[in-house]
Amino acid sequence: MRKKRSVKKHLVQSNSGHYKRVLERAIDVFGNRELAEEWLGRPCRYFNGESPLAIIADPVGLQVVEAYLQRIDHGVYH
Repeated sequence: MRKKRSVKKHLVQSNSGHYKRVLERAIDVFGNRELAEEWLGRPCRYFNGESPLAIIADPVGLQVVEAYLQRIDHGVYH
């Protein structure tokens, strides 16, 4: 059984303003906070195996995550 990653642990490491902004957008895309937080903490091939939380501390990483959320929202994520 895989151990869930702690979103709060990553929050401490990343910019909280970026986290709040991305979390709100992810909630819009995924429909609820639980699914949004799960997605934010899960490694993603699109981000070279990093989780969205791991890259949002950097302004460029934040833009990449936001752009990817927009693609997911529009159904263009492959």
